[in-house]
Order: sequence, then C-alpha cells, then structure tokens
Amino acid sequence: MSFDTASVNTGHLNATCTLLEDKIGRDLLWLACRHCTLELILAMIFTLCFGPSSSPENPLLKTLKKVWHGIVRKNFQILEVSLELVSFKESALSNLSNLLNGTVKVPRDDYQELIELTNTVLGKPPKRIHWRASGPVHHANG
Repeated sequence: MSFDTASVNTGHLNATCTLLEDKIGRDLLWLACRHCTLELILAMIFTLCFGPSSSPENPLLKTLKKVWHGIVRKNFQILEVSLELVSFKESALSNLSNLLNGTVKVPRDDYQELIELTNTVLGKPPKRIHWRASGPVHHANG
C-alpha cells in the first residue's frame, strides 16, 4: 500500500495502515511517499542540528520569519568544513551539480531551491541567488 507518512497512517497500534492489514488478515508491503520520506529525513537532520521542538511551530523558523526583512543577504559566509569532510563536501557538490545540470530531473521547485541553497552554503552559489522568505513554520507531518 502507498501512503504519506503522517502518524495517522503509520502508527503501530491504531493507524490506517495497521488497521487495513488487520482487516484483510495479512501483512502488506508498505510504500511510503518518497517526498514524505525525504521530508522526514530533513526534519531529523534539522532536529539533530538544532535540537527537538515540542511546539507545533518551530521557534527558530518563526524567529527567522519575523526578522527576514532585516537580514543582509549580500554578504554571507560559506560553511567551513573540517579536513575529514572535504571529500564529502566535494561529492555533495558534484551530485548537486548533476541535478542542476539536468542529468536527473528535479521534480519540485522546493527541491530546486534546496539544491541551490545547499550549493550556496557549500561555496558554489548560482550566478543569481533568489532568497525566498520562509514559508509555513509548523510541522507538516505528525
């Protein structure tokens, strides 16, 4: 069965996927939406970097949204990486370059934006950077 990763679908006791398996009396192959899966991975990375949040809105992103108009975007610093991470950084830049050059089609605009921002942080900004204001600051998947 294919589904998004909201807890209403994926919980182990009373979630939709579990109830469907119980109803038909057998296990099913679970195929989580690839977009939702990637968003869960990014959410975990964010939590590892900035700590957990028990609020329905992320306080750090909420603050960023409030001060966005006053942030100077012309003079930014790239991420400095340790020697152990240089090869990982170069590999990431190479993979992202393949995505931007059309080797692989990027399916969504927000992924395109993520690729461009990641390149910028890693020291390979596009010729023209379009800094978009933050969108919703709530946790979309539960």
